[in-house]
Amino acid sequence: MKKIYFILILTLQSIFSSAERHFRTPSFWSPKNIFFSTLIHGSSHTTWVLEIGQELAAKGHNFTFICRSYSERYLRDYPTVNLLPIIGEDPVAEYDKFAVVLQQKEYNIELMRILFSLVQKTFREDYLQYSKYFQEYKPDVVLCDAFIHACIYAADENKIPVIVTSTMAVSEDASASFVNNLLIGNPTTEHESLWTRFYNKYIFGVKLLWTIQKTCSEKIALQQELGIPSNQVLPHKMKDSVKLVNNFFGMEPARPLGPLVRFAGPILSSSYPTLDERNAEFLNAHERVAYIAFGHHSISAPHELQNLWLALIDSIETNIFDGFFWVIRDTSNFPEIVTSTLGTKVNVSDIINNGGKYPHYQFSEWAPQFAILSHPSTALFITHGGANSLFESLYNSKMMLFHPYFGDQGTNVKMLEKAGVGLVYDRFSSNAKDMVRKIKLIVEDEEGRFARNVRRMSALVQLKAAEAIPNAISTIEEVIFSSNVDEVPHLYPASRNMSYIKANNIDLQFILLCLASILLFLTYSTCRVLYRALYNFFYPFFILYSKLV
Repeated sequence: MKKIYFILILTLQSIFSSAERHFRTPSFWSPKNIFFSTLIHGSSHTTWVLEIGQELAAKGHNFTFICRSYSERYLRDYPTVNLLPIIGEDPVAEYDKFAVVLQQKEYNIELMRILFSLVQKTFREDYLQYSKYFQEYKPDVVLCDAFIHACIYAADENKIPVIVTSTMAVSEDASASFVNNLLIGNPTTEHESLWTRFYNKYIFGVKLLWTIQKTCSEKIALQQELGIPSNQVLPHKMKDSVKLVNNFFGMEPARPLGPLVRFAGPILSSSYPTLDERNAEFLNAHERVAYIAFGHHSISAPHELQNLWLALIDSIETNIFDGFFWVIRDTSNFPEIVTSTLGTKVNVSDIINNGGKYPHYQFSEWAPQFAILSHPSTALFITHGGANSLFESLYNSKMMLFHPYFGDQGTNVKMLEKAGVGLVYDRFSSNAKDMVRKIKLIVEDEEGRFARNVRRMSALVQLKAAEAIPNAISTIEEVIFSSNVDEVPHLYPASRNMSYIKANNIDLQFILLCLASILLFLTYSTCRVLYRALYNFFYPFFILYSKLV
């Protein structure tokens, strides 16, 4: 009985002592006004930030998207996100220029000049509208796409903290000596020759600067005309701002990152459209389907499409595939007739216009990509290598054949080829035979190498995706609640306030070199004096000895 009372007393004591415990509760939080803007076409610049915005709105923040009319369609899936329009012409609508540029061997240089000039075309109007919105609504933080300098400058002029959004880490504090500029294509210098490294480091850079110098000069003049105190092409504010990157190590080369660079990827949509009846019937009726999609902005030359058509027909005739599903808007560059290696003549126009007669070929201007990639019949994804497409493909463990065009696509696909989830073919030098060979290697996968690697990368993507949005929200709220006006001093390394020599201890190394040189000189001098003294002392004895002998 006494034992029962004793146990009861201990239990009550435990309850009361636990009731007296003090639990921590955050006291800093309050709802804030958060703006995001991009004026660039394409979901890879937009939807992942809207996913973050939707979650921020669910927490109680006010999230607003500033965009042109062509991007308003994205808000259909994000009803809790507010809209503010940027009025004016669409400078990036001139994508017909890209078709010619993409046929050049070093197209990335000219493409960068075109992109700079197009974004700059409405810089004045954009900057004034951003400034008006920021002064009127007084946001607590602004998320600006890395290409939209007008947004960054306007936020800087109004002393608003900026977070730069991007799908690639290309800022100075994300650089490394062995990591290449994304325009080069090879992500790192690991397998480059001495000459290639020299060319990429110096000659390519000079050619790029020579090509864009006029555009840069015009941009600087326009900034000064608007009263922006900057004589640089890139906003200085980018150096002082957090860079939120929708990516992860595996698609990006592993290297040290500065405290202002935050990887928060891959961020995928929380839900996706399902297969409609037509697409579901096609996939269910086949066992091994090639899915082809090159995004909205990639423009293929006729010879590229000719090679791809021939490779697809040959792959079907040799039973590598039993069908293909091609998402494409413009078929004007398609060949009229394709003759396979076995001699079969295929009327492409008839396939496009009378799809019912050809049950193994499916075409569409748009398709639910994630649902197609998650279907077990999809055996291979032939892709341009856009970030969103790669994230979705890896998430669904699909092997890929890469057909990169521009921007970060070349770097993305080289990283994934190295990871062993697919192969790259060169748009300029590859032919249909080479494409069929690579398709066969991937799909048949006799040693199981591609399957193993894609499962490994799929696990990585799924793990990173689970923590991506919470990490992004944490980063944004860190900037909001811990910034000093428009700066985040706790993320600035002390080296920012030092000279390059002091920050890298070059002065210490110089002193050490001097001391070592002095020590070496003293040692040499001492040895020389000692040698002379010994020589002078023993020399007479040597002479005497030689005479006696």
